[in-house]
Amino acid sequence: MQNGGYDKFEQIFDPLVLSGENRRRKLAIVMKYVPFGRTGMSVSVASLGCGGYSRIGSRKYGNAHSVELVRYAYDRGINYFDSAIQYETMPLVSAGLAGLPRDTYILASKCQIFQEPF
Repeated sequence: MQNGGYDKFEQIFDPLVLSGENRRRKLAIVMKYVPFGRTGMSVSVASLGCGGYSRIGSRKYGNAHSVELVRYAYDRGINYFDSAIQYETMPLVSAGLAGLPRDTYILASKCQIFQEPF
């Protein structure tokens, strides 16, 4: 990493200089988006994984914190949420995205394929 990690930062976010009341802040962050295959949709280059290290559904932080985390990510431009049935976080992710227009985010899921023993 060079520049204290800003090279990676700039790959995800576009700096936008502000004026007026936000002059003290000098810089706002705007999420970058890329085409999502041939769907015609744009996806944020950063996503929120909704299991494992994200701590969504963690007993330590509670369900309300998980719902707020999902909404916080969305409010900051993340529109790609990755979940799975095995994470057992789908109800919390759904609650965090409740009330948002469905065409403004992408919700990915996956499942485990079970095989019968030979």
